[in-house]
Amino acid sequence: MKELEGAADALSKSSESSHRKMAEVAKAAVAKAPERKGKNCYGFFGDISMALEVEGDEVVLTTDGSFDVMAPALGIAVERINATPPP
Repeated sequence: MKELEGAADALSKSSESSHRKMAEVAKAAVAKAPERKGKNCYGFFGDISMALEVEGDEVVLTTDGSFDVMAPALGIAVERINATPPP
């Protein structure tokens, strides 16, 4: 839970509203186990879940800024890449 709290704290300070919403949901999940299930898992925890699974020698390659925000709090390496344009 400590890592989840760290990710939530970092996201809550982001200028992106979607990151702050992810932080709200994560903080609720820390407080109450039922908030760790269902729509919160697939709707909000995807990036957090992936970030919490990163091992020390791995680098996250991403187009999503949420990883940049969480990286310092979680001690993970992130490299931002350009998104592939839609067809």
